[in-house]
Amino acid sequence: MRALAANPLPEALAGLNLDGYERIILTGMGASLVAAHPTWSSMVAEGRPTWWVSTAQLLATPELVTPGSLLWVTSQSGESGEVEAKTAFLVYRSHLETDHQLLSGCREDVLRKVNGAWKVARRTIVLDANVLLDKNLSVFL
Repeated sequence: MRALAANPLPEALAGLNLDGYERIILTGMGASLVAAHPTWSSMVAEGRPTWWVSTAQLLATPELVTPGSLLWVTSQSGESGEVEAKTAFLVYRSHLETDHQLLSGCREDVLRKVNGAWKVARRTIVLDANVLLDKNLSVFL
């Protein structure tokens, strides 16, 4: 436990930039939630807006997860085959002086570990608009 408290972030996540999130939510079930406690404690001590919430409670109150949230799910087994990631985006497009578009939405990815590296298994783009009036849509999201 002292070793976890001294270095709460796993080595693979040491380079993760946590500054751009309005809140960081650490979650898990049972022992997995308890295993996330040293990380939560360390982040709170650093002044980061961090929540420590059981997955059951999070499922009952999904409004806690906002577009500016980082959802950090802990699995004690470490054998999770897939990870879901949701990322908000805002795209501004312009052509010449009069043609401008603003697109907003989110990208829902399913990541799968393949040969030790995370690969995108599935990606869904959800736009905030119901109707697009643009002449074309050629954007890499």
